[in-house]
Amino acid sequence: MPEYTGTFSANEPICGWVKTPKGGKVKKGWKLNYAVLKDNQLMLFEREKDVGVLDGIVVADLRTPLFIVRAVSQNELIHANSKDIDCIFKIQSSRFDDPTMKSLPSNLGSHSALNSTRNLAMTKEEKERRMANLQKAVDQEEQMLKASEKMMAAAGSETARAMTLGHVEQTRKQLVNLRNALQQIQSVQPVSASASNEQLARSVSDWVKVLETELTELVKKRDAIKHEMAIGGPEETSSLTTSALAAIQPVMRKE
Repeated sequence: MPEYTGTFSANEPICGWVKTPKGGKVKKGWKLNYAVLKDNQLMLFEREKDVGVLDGIVVADLRTPLFIVRAVSQNELIHANSKDIDCIFKIQSSRFDDPTMKSLPSNLGSHSALNSTRNLAMTKEEKERRMANLQKAVDQEEQMLKASEKMMAAAGSETARAMTLGHVEQTRKQLVNLRNALQQIQSVQPVSASASNEQLARSVSDWVKVLETELTELVKKRDAIKHEMAIGGPEETSSLTTSALAAIQPVMRKE
């Protein structure tokens, strides 16, 4: 992989060649693969030209409850060349099948996503469930942050430290977002199931009324234009046809 010295951004893919142990064991040698870190997933390809053409093998997901990248020591890899130790890193990742993590919105850090919780109508059971899921996610992120900070302190090279620093900063930001979301969920006053359904019905009814009013206004404008065209002469209506109708018809098509 190319030397990484900046802060990692999940929106900007990182690509490069890496060597992975054959059969998962260093003593069997190394296999060269082209790696792509994109959309929070680390994928391996046989060749660089396969990217975008073939599906890569997903070997790790940064969104899993456990994702740690750390440096290794010579004692851990007795079959590795001592000169290569500083260039070797180990990834520990759990499977991305935790329902708690899947239930969290992908844009949790956005202003609109966090503030939208203020307008939520949820029952006591729904509130408790969401709070429990968020608290579990917070606990997991805190554990990952502690592990990443320890790994960064023990990094044997500047490259390894820079890679770990990006993960530490990302975890800290995610913790802030999760805690903010948890606080806003806590501020929501729970309602009964019937009240929640009634609020949804009122919301739908309000939107129907708004759309009906807009449609009525458009119909009135259309009828008024037709009436003016009917009482005017050919010369008077020609400009009306090309201006007023051109302004009204696109709106009607949206309906």
